[in-house]
Amino acid sequence: TYTYWDTWYSFTAPAGCSSTYTFSTCGSFDTVVSVYTACPSGTVSNQVAGACNNDGATGCAPGSTVSVPMTAGQTYLIRVATAGGSSTAAGGGQAFSLTWTSTDTDLDGTVDCLDGCPNDPLKTAPGQCGCGVADTDTDGDGTADCNDGCPNDPLKTAPGACGCGVADTDTDGDGTADCNDGCPNDPAKTSPGTCGCGVADVDVDTDGVIDCVDNCPTVANATQLDGDNDGVGDACDNCTTISNPNQADCDNDTIGDVCEIALGGSDCNLNTIPDSCELAAGAADVNNTGVLDECESNGGTAYCFGTSGCPCGNNSTVGGCRNSTGVGAFLFGSGVSSVANDNFVLSSGGLPNPPAGQRTFALFLQGTVSQNVPFQDGRTCIGGTVSRIATLSPFQGTAVYPVGLDTKISVRGAVPTTGAARYYQVWYRNAAGPCGTGSNLTNAVAVIWVP
Repeated sequence: TYTYWDTWYSFTAPAGCSSTYTFSTCGSFDTVVSVYTACPSGTVSNQVAGACNNDGATGCAPGSTVSVPMTAGQTYLIRVATAGGSSTAAGGGQAFSLTWTSTDTDLDGTVDCLDGCPNDPLKTAPGQCGCGVADTDTDGDGTADCNDGCPNDPLKTAPGACGCGVADTDTDGDGTADCNDGCPNDPAKTSPGTCGCGVADVDVDTDGVIDCVDNCPTVANATQLDGDNDGVGDACDNCTTISNPNQADCDNDTIGDVCEIALGGSDCNLNTIPDSCELAAGAADVNNTGVLDECESNGGTAYCFGTSGCPCGNNSTVGGCRNSTGVGAFLFGSGVSSVANDNFVLSSGGLPNPPAGQRTFALFLQGTVSQNVPFQDGRTCIGGTVSRIATLSPFQGTAVYPVGLDTKISVRGAVPTTGAARYYQVWYRNAAGPCGTGSNLTNAVAVIWVP
């Protein structure tokens, strides 16, 4: 009614896009806009209910605008007519523009029916994170931050065993990542335990002491007794009275070499290997005396110095343990140690002078074995059968035996005519000594007596 000079348009709602569409002719030309499902007839208008507008809102009138819900894929007819009274005269028509839009809630330029995120102006599809959350991939690993348990670590998408920023490396392949593995290079352990990485915490002898700290791992010894403090338990020590951590036993008789020597076995070169073993192994004995050639030199061999282990810390770089002179007294041999042609001499020096009005002594002693045991202010380095060779009064810190017509040492010491190993040391009085015991000893001299 009250319209004429009309123009018709056909509009098909886009597939998959059922929505409300708005048709407008906003402008200066007075129009009426209406929407139909089909062409009208003399009896049926086919106009969509309410889909007719004459003059839109302020800013649009006298143009018109109408909004209509439409079904995707269905075709509708849009009529634009000149508004005004009926007239038989032609005229009144003017140019106009017809526009159409659909609902775009988030105003991102994509209508809601085609917008997978109609309320998110930044997205038209949910993507990895869903609407309202940006698909940001901070570490560029292909997994958006919303699904990435380690958004700043391009190598991980979940913390795993070690957490973000630390690789779940398992160097030893034991199923425990290095970050949690106390022994990352030991597939048998994940913590050092008693023995540390790389060493199994086993107890072979089942004595309750782990092998790595057991001083006798193959023989049960729960008490860990070690009388000589050499790190080898008494239960499996081949010499329980003398320290021998290497358990050397050159003749495999279950008696350690150091004990064999202490029991009288010869060790003329003082290398802690019984001479019998060295000879059996081919050591030189050109004259077949049963004595190593290296030990048949004149003057004997000095040993048992006071450089360490003295009773009260009175160590000395000279001779035996330090005495009241500030150094240790010393002993050395000279001459030929032959029973048949004895001109062997023992000379001692560095002996303390006695206080005014007092006497002192220097006792020359011979032993059949060597040892090293703290005694008084020094250490006694001879043992076995001990014989007194001479008792002298030192003069200006020295004492020498024999002198002139003194009895020879081999006679005083009853050295066998066939020869033997003997050991010499001087025990002397020292009332003002550092340890307060009243006496001290020189170093010792080992001598090989030949026939």
